[in-house]
Amino acid sequence: MERCFFCCYLWYKRCKWGNYYYHQKRSCKPTTRINVSVKTGVVNATNKYDMLNTTEYADALWMSFANKGDDPIHAQYGSGSSPVIPDYILPNGAMNGEVDESTYGFPDNVIFKANKQGTDWYDEIYQTGIVQEYDLSVVGGGNNSTYAFSANYLDEEGLVKYTNFKRYTMRMNSDAKFNDWLKVGESLQVAYIDEYGRFTDNAEDSPISHAYRAQPIIPVYDISGVNFAGSKAPEMGNAENPLAIAYRSRNNNGKWMRILGNAFAEVTLAEGLTAKTLFGANWGQWNYKGYIIPNYEHSEPNKINGVDANSNYELQWNWSNTLNYSKTFADVHRINVLLGTEAVESKWQSLNASRRVYFSEDPNYMQLDSGESNKENSGNAEEWSLFSVFGRINYDFMGKYYLEGTVRRDGSSRFSPDNRYATFPAVSAAWAVSEESFMQNTSSWLDLLKLRLGWGQSGNDRIGNYNYFSTYSTDPYRASYDINGTNTSAASGFKPATLGSEEVVWEATTTYNFGLDANMLDNHLAFSLDLWQRDTKDMLFREPIPHVMGIATAPFVNVGEMRNRGFDFEVGYNNASADGKLTYSANLTLSHYKNEITKLSEKNPDQIIDGTDERQKVYTRFAVGSEFPAFYGYVVEGIFQNQTEADGHPPYAGTIGGYNQPGHFKYQNVDNTTMMVDTDGDGEADTEMQVIDDKDRTWIGSPHPDLTAGLNLNLGYSNFDLNMFFYGSFGNEMINYVRRWIDYGQFNGGLSEDALYDSWGSPYLDNNADASLPMLDFEPISQEPSTAFVEDASYLRLKSLRLGYTFPKSTLDRVGIQKLRIYAQVSNVFTITGYSGLDPEVNASGTAMGLDRGAWPTPRQIMFGVNLGL
Repeated sequence: MERCFFCCYLWYKRCKWGNYYYHQKRSCKPTTRINVSVKTGVVNATNKYDMLNTTEYADALWMSFANKGDDPIHAQYGSGSSPVIPDYILPNGAMNGEVDESTYGFPDNVIFKANKQGTDWYDEIYQTGIVQEYDLSVVGGGNNSTYAFSANYLDEEGLVKYTNFKRYTMRMNSDAKFNDWLKVGESLQVAYIDEYGRFTDNAEDSPISHAYRAQPIIPVYDISGVNFAGSKAPEMGNAENPLAIAYRSRNNNGKWMRILGNAFAEVTLAEGLTAKTLFGANWGQWNYKGYIIPNYEHSEPNKINGVDANSNYELQWNWSNTLNYSKTFADVHRINVLLGTEAVESKWQSLNASRRVYFSEDPNYMQLDSGESNKENSGNAEEWSLFSVFGRINYDFMGKYYLEGTVRRDGSSRFSPDNRYATFPAVSAAWAVSEESFMQNTSSWLDLLKLRLGWGQSGNDRIGNYNYFSTYSTDPYRASYDINGTNTSAASGFKPATLGSEEVVWEATTTYNFGLDANMLDNHLAFSLDLWQRDTKDMLFREPIPHVMGIATAPFVNVGEMRNRGFDFEVGYNNASADGKLTYSANLTLSHYKNEITKLSEKNPDQIIDGTDERQKVYTRFAVGSEFPAFYGYVVEGIFQNQTEADGHPPYAGTIGGYNQPGHFKYQNVDNTTMMVDTDGDGEADTEMQVIDDKDRTWIGSPHPDLTAGLNLNLGYSNFDLNMFFYGSFGNEMINYVRRWIDYGQFNGGLSEDALYDSWGSPYLDNNADASLPMLDFEPISQEPSTAFVEDASYLRLKSLRLGYTFPKSTLDRVGIQKLRIYAQVSNVFTITGYSGLDPEVNASGTAMGLDRGAWPTPRQIMFGVNLGL
């Protein structure tokens, strides 16, 4: 029954914190055991984009001029029939003997030599990092008291230079039984994180992304060998030097500390009747200090240094009180009843400050007090609370039939008073079929057969803390006005900050579940199957509002209903042979779900809601009948191979020419829209014809997998053990937004090998019909969201491979050691995928699910470790 998710719903609100109902392994015998674990190794990147070198990049530019029918001209490569690689890019296009390097002066008169071979920016920013981790645990106690303590230290250098992550954790718990009626206990956990560097992930402004945005001819450093070079040179795009970003962020420091724990007292009031009170607290503090260092070498330079600092803390407490009654009647009827209440309150506060203009860029000097200009400060505070009453009843008849019912009523301060409370019931049943008398003939091979059935509801209140209020805020730029007309001072006012909605109610999810568990062959073979359906109504979503309504943030509203259906299947086998020397086991898990929006607006059932956009292009949407989210755009039918084919296709957005050219994508005419078109170029529409426009966009892919799978294999022989863990995701697709930069030349940055060797019009192609990309002309018409950016992101990954050796007990007993094990482990061993990005596992969710905006590759770790038990 515990496999039914709603059976633990009574505790779902607090389980997310991992502390209030966290139970560390407790000792029960009067003994003390100490375990020490040490491991160390290296971490590095496993993938990078295949980018053009300097010569290839110049050839690609000349090819783009030819594609557009323009005479080639470039500030660096000249204007001849073929590009000339210069010796210097600043001064632009200069050759040896034309530059007097003695005139060099930083930062205004810098000189950049050309990297004629081409800078591999990924090689410049990647590093082999060192990882070390230490664990200590002590467990002990006696018949009436137990205790457990553990500590961990992790120090990991990132795969990008100048990044480091340190984590310190400590956990302890203890309990004591003073007499027959009183038991008390506590649990405490402390975590401290100290990180340096820039960890921006899946965004176009990270070092990982600038490594594909930077052109190869740019060197890492200028001629001084100390100061960085960059896109300041003419026609070098707007990318920042990736290594400079990492280096200048090396002192950016985030410190995060969290202390969480609880204490409880349990009193036995009568036989089978206990009362328990538990008080828990969760305190967190985050401090960050980031340094702004001038990047004079950049085409869009910031020339002012500065500091940004922020600090915030949160204190959350919870107090729960339960009454539990357990009784067995006539040895066959077992009943357990739980009643309880829970109160939760959370308060959060933030402080932010920034300063600009520092005399020195020494981090010890760059304190807030030392900043000379732009002294800005801000702060905020929020709080929320929750009160719940709940009950649960469990009934067990003869160990064969099980019934459970729960109900929880939650009240959240995040909703208006009229919609604050909601009730969420659940019921489940199970039947141990293998315990029936008519199953006795199967006892030789069937150990367990259990059927499970359940129904339950859960709620979601994550809409921010003041969603039903319309709020106003001050703003020195948008809410100030020089009322007196002095042109030297402004009176501060207020502007709309958020729009409120008092009508919002709890989002509710109803789950139906059918399960089957079976163990066979003396428990060597086991499998479990769950079939489930989750119907969510009153979905909470911040629906976009028209810009004419102002700059206030839209509220969360209840937008509709969604259905998820799926199954989870698990099968495992374990056995031994060779008198127990050889052991082996395999465990396979399979999961599948199908997601669908079943209802949106009552007023507009055909409404389509935009999801995530990048650079004014919308890539995801959702509507009735679609998944949440789904990819949206044009369907590419191919590439125009000749002018006749192009002329025979509807023009784009009602314009003749431009789009209708050989080498451009041929977008599918989905809805056959007609409009008046200017066919002779006189500025007046004169002919009605079909066109390609926004109405021809449609659903073009899904980020949701058809199947996910995990396979865990264990093999042991004598004192050796081998473990392998595979994970795969199949049928999911990805929008590779990075290709908009490297295949189509957005913002004149770096280019992929495919942009030169596999695009229409490439001299390296024998037949343009074989091209996978349209012609390289840097035009936005090819960058529209379309099936060209949708890729199969299915993959199979060996996530972990571990080989270990445990020393024989007979040997360890001589030196008083309980256990000694050594092992070697490799994570992210290999990945089989057809996805062209750095990694098919992208950290993106919500409406951005499946959108790769420059994600870090999953690092590979090679570790060696020792486990010691005393």
